[in-house]
Amino acid sequence: MKGQRKTKWISYLLAATLVGGTMAGGGSFSTEAAAKIKLSKTKLTLKKGGTAKLTLKKGKKKIAGVKWKSSNKKVATVSSAGKIKAKKAGKSVITAKYKKKTYSCNLTVKAVKNSANTKKKDTTPGSQNDSGSQNGSGSQNGSENQNDPGSQNGSENQNNPGSQTTPGGESETPKEEPVVLSGEITVSEMTVKRANADGSENTIYGKIYAPVESGKFPAIILSHGYNGTNADWVNECTYYAKHGYVAYALDFCGGSVNSKSSGKSTEMTVLTEKADLIAALDHISGLDNVDENKVFLMGGSQGGLVTALAAAEQVDRVKGVLLYFPAFCVPDDWKKKYNSLDDVPATQNFWGLELGKCFVEDLWEMDVFSVIGDYDKDVLIFHGDKDDIVPLSYSQKAVEEIYPCADLVVFPGEGHGFTPSAGKTAMEKIVEFMDAHK
Repeated sequence: MKGQRKTKWISYLLAATLVGGTMAGGGSFSTEAAAKIKLSKTKLTLKKGGTAKLTLKKGKKKIAGVKWKSSNKKVATVSSAGKIKAKKAGKSVITAKYKKKTYSCNLTVKAVKNSANTKKKDTTPGSQNDSGSQNGSGSQNGSENQNDPGSQNGSENQNNPGSQTTPGGESETPKEEPVVLSGEITVSEMTVKRANADGSENTIYGKIYAPVESGKFPAIILSHGYNGTNADWVNECTYYAKHGYVAYALDFCGGSVNSKSSGKSTEMTVLTEKADLIAALDHISGLDNVDENKVFLMGGSQGGLVTALAAAEQVDRVKGVLLYFPAFCVPDDWKKKYNSLDDVPATQNFWGLELGKCFVEDLWEMDVFSVIGDYDKDVLIFHGDKDDIVPLSYSQKAVEEIYPCADLVVFPGEGHGFTPSAGKTAMEKIVEFMDAHK
């Protein structure tokens, strides 16, 4: 992920630290002892800027305490968790040392071919304001340490991109004419149907933002936080559309007092919101102007938790995941609030939204970290170190121990909601992330 660092806030916590699981029951001591130790790959080719994850295993068990090293750090680096980042064209040997033995992977990094049609950004700022994304003013309600009612004010510093890059294929693949972006976009309402098990349907309301040009574009679906709406993402969606992405922001059914989707808030849970998001993914992926192989998911706070859960179920369909202070703490917080489900009232008003008991019931047995790590593609998380709603430690654990390929950007001094400057930089980083994965 490249780009100018316009403030001194960024600290990357690269790569997820892999936690070795215990062997399932039924294996004898002799079988375990006989298992060979192997490196997940002994030969690997990456393009400059690419990443990959190596693991050392004994049978099916992942080994912890491995010391990783790159023979040529100018070509590639490797983290303490075995995550490789390709830096320049060349060769390097990635080694894993464990109990005085060394295991090697031969790495080749290839240069990325420049195209005459490479996207260029116009430096003229857009007309939108420069407010931060997701509660740019930082005006979250600070009650307990629960999931977020975060409304997300987006930021906007709109640079008009030039042409989209297209692969410069030579023989078999004919060249396609690049789509030259004017910076003009369309905004329209779009509803999505979600089928329920009882045969009924819910209607999901949202707004879709897209370049005016014809063609197929990558897409991003944005999920709001607790008691938020699609309007929380106006500036983000506008920014992404101007940069060549179809952006869809939805209202979760029953997810807000201002939601335009069907459904009651007393019937809303994290799992119904996950179903809403997957329904939106189905619909957006099938649009004529969307490349179904390049769909990203993004969410903030509770919407970040929902996004992570949905991505874990839809790994093959989600190109990458972007999260703002994801509320991985929500199940823990509610279990701190009540000793048992018997103590949970039938309804309650929590941060301005009437909830049913089902909201807590769906969280009660949820082990977030045992689920979200199933998403094994790239994840980028943004979190402030002064967040008093969702502790930074939850994102740190997700990156260091759970996700195989994840980065964390920490904003010093930022809370549960980013200031204009942090929000602006986050959007720039997100476009860089998506551009690198197109």
